[in-house]
Amino acid sequence: MSRKSRVSWLGLRFREIGGRGGILNGYTEKTAEQLQDMVNMAADPDSQSMIKGPILAMPIYIPKSGQSVGFEIKVVPVARNGRAKTEMDCFLHDKKNGKSVDREVSYANWLTARLAPSSDVKSIRVTQSGYYKTSRKKRPLMIPSAIFQGTMVVTDPEILYKMMVQGVGRHKAYGFGMLALRVPDRF
Repeated sequence: MSRKSRVSWLGLRFREIGGRGGILNGYTEKTAEQLQDMVNMAADPDSQSMIKGPILAMPIYIPKSGQSVGFEIKVVPVARNGRAKTEMDCFLHDKKNGKSVDREVSYANWLTARLAPSSDVKSIRVTQSGYYKTSRKKRPLMIPSAIFQGTMVVTDPEILYKMMVQGVGRHKAYGFGMLALRVPDRF
């Protein structure tokens, strides 16, 4: 496990700053002191030393229905594979089932479907994709990952709130699934 990922399982996302450490960010209803206590309890000293500056609590702001917002999110785009209930890269799943053969389109469709209960996605682009190395039961594992940016119009603020608190997608550890909202023109 990399040093960077040891603190990110707290539900916050670690953003590296030029290889010299980084910051934790995320939406929370906790105070800065509560977040610092969580880091102190859960992260080893090596991981704690990577956090530069204070931890800031970012209150959750939920846009109103009909409001346009920008978003950024890092996800694990996987689909369930039949009765075996195994997971596979949604691009490979689509290809196997005769659907889209373009990875970015497949990933964008996957995310759009997950955001649909809360928002109408107007634009979406994959800014980075690849595979994340991890292990499960002491076996090496490569899982797909993608970072998206885009704009959406909020249709259900309550569901959007739940997505921001709980994350998007099945995999939500190590910063995956954290939906960050922005003013649309700030990309």
